Amino acid sequence: MIERNAESRHINALLSLFDRYSLAVPDNPWPGRVDRYASVTAACQAGVQAEIANGAMYERLLQRAHKPDTIAVLTNLQDASQTRHLPAFQRCAERGAGSGRQRQERHCGGASRRHRQRGA
Repeated sequence: MIERNAESRHINALLSLFDRYSLAVPDNPWPGRVDRYASVTAACQAGVQAEIANGAMYERLLQRAHKPDTIAVLTNLQDASQTRHLPAFQRCAERGAGSGRQRQERHCGGASRRHRQRGA
């Protein structure tokens, strides 16, 4: 799952640009507006859609960016979104179909199955 520390690092990378260029940090419109989902699977499916939207957002921002440091930060954030966060949410959404031992084995990379194969 996506680590909160990763999100903090992403925010700090953006804040450093705002500070460097003496830009006002916009208010966060999200407190109190984040949906609650009926299941982890539903939340992960929403995460997939959000990361797809983030990829498009970074494309738009990169087209308008001109400073090398800004391009570097946006590129790193886009990479994290599309190569780490999106696949993690996709795996989570796919895992939601399983339950019990099957779900645990998929979540743990098949550790239970390997353990049984060793005869332990």
